[in-house]
Amino acid sequence: MSKRKKKGSSSDDESSDEESKEEEKKEASKEEESDSEESDDSSDDESDDKDKKKKAKKPPPKKAQAKKPKKPAKKKAKKDPNEPKKPTTAYVYYQKDKRAEFQEKYKGIKFGDLSKKISAAWKALSDEERKPFIKKHEEDKDRYNKEMENYQKPESDSSDSDSDSSEDKKKKSKGKKAPKKRKVKDKDAPKPKTNAYMYFQKEKRESIKKQHPDLKGVPELAKKMGEIWRGMSDTEKKPFADLALKDKERYDKEMEEYKKKKAKE
Repeated sequence: MSKRKKKGSSSDDESSDEESKEEEKKEASKEEESDSEESDDSSDDESDDKDKKKKAKKPPPKKAQAKKPKKPAKKKAKKDPNEPKKPTTAYVYYQKDKRAEFQEKYKGIKFGDLSKKISAAWKALSDEERKPFIKKHEEDKDRYNKEMENYQKPESDSSDSDSDSSEDKKKKSKGKKAPKKRKVKDKDAPKPKTNAYMYFQKEKRESIKKQHPDLKGVPELAKKMGEIWRGMSDTEKKPFADLALKDKERYDKEMEEYKKKKAKE
């Protein structure tokens, strides 16, 4: 009997030990679950903090700047062909006087380089050496001042400017470019007068073409003719200036007759 009791007590002890071990395992698993939940909560909190920081760091979007309206281009005033010629400077008189001499001295030199040579020579001149050219300038200045005293600007200039300004306002208000109206040419009106340079062009165009066959097209030819004209002295220009003066007299006479005819109508 005692032996049986001992065996029964030992089996009970074993079963209780097993139960206690199972309970310990359950508690351990519960603790692990709670720890994992806490770790998940902390990781979620950390990610939320990072998102908040990223949002805080993002700068606000820039506002689109409005484009400034372009300023309308200023119109150049129309030049009156009858306006007195401005006085020639002392340097230009020196240029005209010495150009041929420098061209002979520096044969084959380019136009720009030739101008530099003449300019350097002018700067090196003393006041005494410059006197003849300054005197010419003073004389031409007196001529200009006298001509300006008798000169009157045509009245049409002011009316044209007023009409232009009114047209500009209309264009701005509408926002569309108005088509330019072509002036109807009067068949009875006198033929426009020809200036000295145009007479030079007519006479020298073909000969300059032959002298410079490398020139490409009308623009280069016109540029070359302009260079030659500017380099000419007053005596060289005189034949063409005389032709222009004669044609001016013709134009003025015809214009008087034309105005008289129009007044009668």
